[in-house]
Order: sequence, then structure tokens, then C-alpha cells
Amino acid sequence: MRLNESITSHEVEVPEGESLVSYTDTDGRIVFVNEPFTRISGFNAQELVGLPHNIVRHPDMPGAAFADLWQTVKVGRPWEGMVKNRTRNGDYYWGCVTVTPMIEGGEVVGYISILERPNRAEVARAEAAYARLRAGDVTGLQLLDGEITEVSWQRRLASFWASVLGRLLCVVSAVILTLVALGVLAMQDMRSKQATLRAIYEDGMGGMGRLGEILAGLQESLTELTRLEEEVAARQADAIMQRQERLRSITERVERTWQAYRGAARQPELQPLLERFAAGLAAYRQAEGAALALRPGAGAATAGLVRQATSAAGPAIATLQDLMQMELRLAGQNYEQSTAGFGGHILLVLLLVGGSVLLVCGFGWSLIMAVRRPLAGIHSDFEAIMANRYGHRVALPAAREFRMVASQLRALKARQAYAFHVHSEGRRELGEARRQAIRTIVDKIEAETYRAMRQVTEQTTEMSIGADSVAAVSARVTEHATEVNTAAGIALVNAQAVGAATEQLSTSIREISTRMGEVSARARSAAEGSAVVQERIRSLCQLAEEIDTVVALISEIAGKTNLLALNATIEAARAGAAGRGFAVVASEVKSLATRTASSTDEIRRQVEGIQAASRAAVEAAEAIGQSIMTTAEVAVAVAAVAEEQAVTTKAIAQGAAETATAARRVFERIDRVTCDATDASMQIEAMRTGSSTVADCVRDLEAAFVYMIRTSISDADRRSDPRFPVNLPSTVVDAWGGHVKTQLYDISRGGGSIGDVPGLQEGSRGEILFHHGGKGARVGFEVRWVGGDGRLHLRFVEQGISAEASDCIAGMIALAEQQAGDVAEPVGRRRHLYSGELQLF
Repeated sequence: MRLNESITSHEVEVPEGESLVSYTDTDGRIVFVNEPFTRISGFNAQELVGLPHNIVRHPDMPGAAFADLWQTVKVGRPWEGMVKNRTRNGDYYWGCVTVTPMIEGGEVVGYISILERPNRAEVARAEAAYARLRAGDVTGLQLLDGEITEVSWQRRLASFWASVLGRLLCVVSAVILTLVALGVLAMQDMRSKQATLRAIYEDGMGGMGRLGEILAGLQESLTELTRLEEEVAARQADAIMQRQERLRSITERVERTWQAYRGAARQPELQPLLERFAAGLAAYRQAEGAALALRPGAGAATAGLVRQATSAAGPAIATLQDLMQMELRLAGQNYEQSTAGFGGHILLVLLLVGGSVLLVCGFGWSLIMAVRRPLAGIHSDFEAIMANRYGHRVALPAAREFRMVASQLRALKARQAYAFHVHSEGRRELGEARRQAIRTIVDKIEAETYRAMRQVTEQTTEMSIGADSVAAVSARVTEHATEVNTAAGIALVNAQAVGAATEQLSTSIREISTRMGEVSARARSAAEGSAVVQERIRSLCQLAEEIDTVVALISEIAGKTNLLALNATIEAARAGAAGRGFAVVASEVKSLATRTASSTDEIRRQVEGIQAASRAAVEAAEAIGQSIMTTAEVAVAVAAVAEEQAVTTKAIAQGAAETATAARRVFERIDRVTCDATDASMQIEAMRTGSSTVADCVRDLEAAFVYMIRTSISDADRRSDPRFPVNLPSTVVDAWGGHVKTQLYDISRGGGSIGDVPGLQEGSRGEILFHHGGKGARVGFEVRWVGGDGRLHLRFVEQGISAEASDCIAGMIALAEQQAGDVAEPVGRRRHLYSGELQLF
């Protein structure tokens, strides 16, 4: 015997409507258990299969109960009774168990056990009975086929009365007793009637007959006496002798009859008449005796005897007639007495028959009900079995004759329930495997979707970043193009200004050359002012040298401007594709423009200086007149230099024109670059906006795709509890003890969702702290997945939920449900909140 002593006082109640099903082999080892069995007992199916079924036996179960169980099932009968089982952690649970042997080929091959929820009265009764059995107090207690009964004469009588046989015997007994009573009453009545008839017959009819015989005898005797008198007178001796013999015979017959009549019990009313008739008869006999002594020829003596006998017979006959009248009157009285008692007997018989009929009808009705009630119960049991209501209890009927049928119904229900639960368990396991496979596939699809969506998001983000970079480059290109455009415009203006200045310079040089010719012509006459003129001319030469330097610088600028214009053209062609190189070109153009402006100013100053010096020289030449002849050679040299300066100025003018043309082209190209850069900036801005929109759409697509996958079929949906929005401040405690403030957006009994917490990702564990209604909750969680919006979807760890936390969560959910009901109520009583939108896992 297996004793599981590790027990507690906590009772686990079997849920209403659930059945704990198990199947054991002939040695009592578990072969099959269903899911409620494992859930209530605390064991799992893998560790239960192969172990003895008494692993769940509670020490409070008496051995007598299991002895009765094995004694019942081993002979092929089902056993139903109360058992107290032990859970894995030592708790206990009560159940009404039906143990049914599985018979194949006429042999028991296993046992089906189905445990269902009992009522508290059954539990209390079983506890009291099993306590007595454990204590050894079996007086007046009987356990048979699992049924606990009290052994007493009242119980036996009640059991006998509840049986069909008992009620049938009662009906038969009532009929028999009625018949016996009627028979006894009839016999008594018959005896009474017989006594009356006997009195009428013997005392009445018999007495009347005897009295009639006596009367007839006396009359016949008187007739014979008369004839005897005649024969005596005729002296007929033989006739007299014969007549006398006949008289003697008649006398003897009358005497016998009289003695017989008188010997019978007579009523007191007849005694005076009997005595008087006896006296008269004696007198008649005396007179007749004298007549019998006559001899032939007696004569007158004979006549006197006949008269004497006749006179003696008269009183006797009169008394005899009175007796007959009295007998008739007494017979009438007896008849009246008999008739008077007949009514009482009839009433008694009717009462007895009526009572017997009522009693038989009552017993018959109870017999019919003793049959109909079990039949009705069996009918309802059959309906429950046919309707697969395996939680229906097949009660043993009070009539013992139907208990075998009920027992077989229990066996039938147990077998069908076992087959149903095996099928359901297989279907559940198959469904669980299917759901697991579907969830695995869905999780994989979801993970791949997340990965693809993240890649799209990353690519979109990179594209957005690239767009930002391109936008920045485009902005810089636009800025640089604007600067280059400005510089090109300035260069164009400067080139034009240089051209104009060069043209003016060329005109001035030609004029100088003409003037020098005049100077050369008049040099001979300007001798007296030669010193001054030489000094002025020397100054003019220095200025010319400076002009030469400036012209060289302008030439260099023109060359570089030409080269830069070429580079600008090339870079302008490239700017539409890549937009690079404009900064360098712009910088160089700007530098060139600056230097060109400086050189132009310097040329202008120098030209103005030359003009001033020339005017001074002219004035000096005019002042000295014809005295500067000595300076003719110098004038000739100056003319030659002027010619060279004209050629150089012409080259500068040509370079300036080319620079202006190139600058104009650069300006046009830069303007196009600016327009293209502006368009590119607008397109990049549209692309950035589109990237943001794509990112939002990707997040929405991700949520919609996950929702579609999770809600397409129920097996793919992780959600089991409704979720409700709370928007409650909370604190997350990570695995390293760090505290992070966040927001609890929604909650259910199994989880919730919070805002983004750095360091937490899918699979991370931690605890969340929140308060509601004055109660605090500290709940362990695991991150199930991370939404596209950054929200962390949590699954509460059952081991991490305290009673206070459960109460707090329940209060929040109850408040949310009430608010949802308040919101849904005005919408319409026929509409309800779509709970599918309020699901978390």
C-alpha cells in the first residue's frame, strides 16, 4: 500500500463540468490521463504514465474502500464512490469516481476512472464514513460497490419497500389478505347461515317434517283404529291381527319420530307445548294400547276404546298443530334474524373490499412508480449519454432490480466518456501541435517580416540621411553656384571694364605716340626746357614701366581667366551629375575677379598718373617750346615704346573680350546649375518627405501585417486576455537593478505594453512597478517583441505576480471594463465593444 504522507489542509476544488479521466492496466499502472487530471493533480502526463495510480492516493482514504473497489471491478462490475486524492504539492481534492472495467473477449484488460465534482453533502457524508472506517468502527456501516449505507432494520425495510419485489409483494400480500379476510368473513357468514339453515331445517323444516310425520301417524293411527273397530265388529280375526300390527308399526314410527324430534335441541318457547303434547300423546297411547288388546267380537268395548282414543288424540293433535305453528313462527324469526344480519355483512364486505381495492391500488401505484421512476431516470441517462453530456451523473435507483441496469449504464457512459476524452485529448494535443506549428511558422514569418521591415526602414533611413546629405550638398552647390555666378558676373563686369580701360589706354597710347611725334618735332625748339622735360619724361618712363608691369599682370590674369573659363565650362558640364568642383572654380574665379579688380584700379591709377604726367610734360614742353630738341631721341624711344604698348594693349583688349565671353558663358552655365540645384533640392526634399512617409507606412504595414497574421486564424493569435488602455506612469527595473521611468500604455491579466526602455530587447527580463487605487504592484515580465513604434510588449511571468499585484491588476481591469461599459452603453444596447481590438497576447 502506497502512503503519500506529505499533505496539507488546502482543498483544491474540481471545476464544475470538468472530468478527470484516467486509464490504468490490470496492475493499476497509469496508461492515460487527460489535461484536467494533470492540471488538478499537479503532475504532468509524462511522469504519470507508467506509475501506479495510487500515486495520487490520500492517506485519509481507508483501505476498506479500495478493497471494495477491487473486489467490485475484478468481477466486471463498475464501482462508483467518493475518493479523496492528493495533489503533487500535498493538497487534496474530493471527487465522485466511477471506475469501470474495460472488458474485451470476456476478460478485464484495464480500468477506466472518471472523477467528477461532488456536492458538499456527499463530501461531508464520505468524510464522516471514512473517518469511522479508519477508526475501525464498522458497526451499522456497509460499503458495497462504492455506496456507503447504514445497516439497520429501518434501512432494510426502506430498501425492501423501495424495491419492485417489495412493492409487488406488498400488492400480492394486500390481495391475499383481502381474499383471506373475505374468505374468513364469508366462512363466518356461511357458518352463521348454515346454523340458521340448520336451525330452520332441523328445528324448523326437520321438526315440521317430524311433526308432520307424527301428525300423519296419529291420523293414520286413528284411521286404523276406526277400521280396527269395524273389523272387530265384523269379527275378522286375521284382519284384526293385521290391523293391530299396522297400528303397532305406526305407533312405533310415531314414537321414534317423536323421540327424534324431542331429542333435538329445542328452543325454550317450545317446551310447554312439548310437555303438553307428550301428555296428550301418552293419553293417546294408553287408549291405543287398550285398542291393541282387543280381540275379535269385543263389540261395544271396541267402540268405546276408539272414541276414547279419538278424544285422547284430539288434544295431542291440537298441541301438535300448535307445535307446528310455533315451529313456523320460530323459523320465520330465524329467517328475519338472518336477513337482518345480512345487511351488516354486506356493508362489512363492501368496506373490506373497498379498503382492499384502495390498498391494492395504492400498492399497485407505488409499484408502477417504483418501475416508472427508475425507467424515467434510465431514459434521462440514455438521453444524456446520447447527447454526450458526460458530466451527467447516473444515480443508482432505489429499486434494486434496476441497479444492474444503472451499473451497466455507468459502464456505458464511462466507456463512451473515456473514448470521448481520449479523442478530445488527442484532438487537443493535435490542435496544440498544430497551433504550435502555426505559431512557429507565424513567428518565423513575423520575424522575417520584422527583419524585412527593419531593412526597409534602415534603407529608408539611410536614404533619408543620404537625401539630407545630398540636400546639404545641393544647398552648398546652390550657394557656391550663386557665389560663382556672382563672381562670374563681377568677372564679366571687370572684363568689360578692363576692355573699356584698355580701349581708353590704347587711345591714350596712340595720342601719346602722336604727342611724342609732336614732341620729337618740337624737341629741337625746346632746348631751354629740356631739364624739366627730361625730368618729366623720366617720370613718364617710370610710369610706363609700371604700366608695363600692370599690363603683364593683366596678361597673366587674362591667361588664367581663359584657363579658368575653360575649367568652369568643364565643371559646369559635370555639375548636373555630381555637382562637385564648383567650389574650386568659384574660388579661383573669385580670386581672379579680385585680382582683376585690383589690377584694373591700379591701371586706372597708373593711366591717370600717366595722363597727369603727360599733361605736365605737354605743359612743360609748351613752356620750353623749341628748346627740347635734345629730347628727340627720347621722344622717338617713347614713341617706339608706345607702339609696343599699343600692341600689348590690343592683346589685353582681345583677352578681356575673350574673358567677357567666357564669363558670360560661365554665368549662363552657373545660372543653369543654380536652377538644377534648386530643382534637385526640391526633389530631395520630396524624397525626404517620401522617405518619412514610407517609414510611417512601413510601421503601419508592419503592425497591420502582424495583426493580419495574428488574427487570420485563432491558432496564430497569441492573445488570450483582453487588454485595456491605462496610460499609467511606471518604473522598469532591469536585470542589473537599474530604474528607468516609462509609461504603461495598456494592460491585461497576462501582460502589457510600455514605452521604449534603453537596453531592453526581445527576450529581456525584468520587473515593472506601478500604482493604482492606492495599491502598488511589482510584476516580473519578459519582453515578447518590440513594435515598430518602439513599444515593448511584455508577458507577465506567473512566478513574478504576487497576490497584491494580482489584486491591483484585477482592479485596473475591472475599472477599465466599467469605463468601457459606460462608453459602450450610450452607443446602443445592441452594439458592443469589439474585444478583438483590445487584445494584447
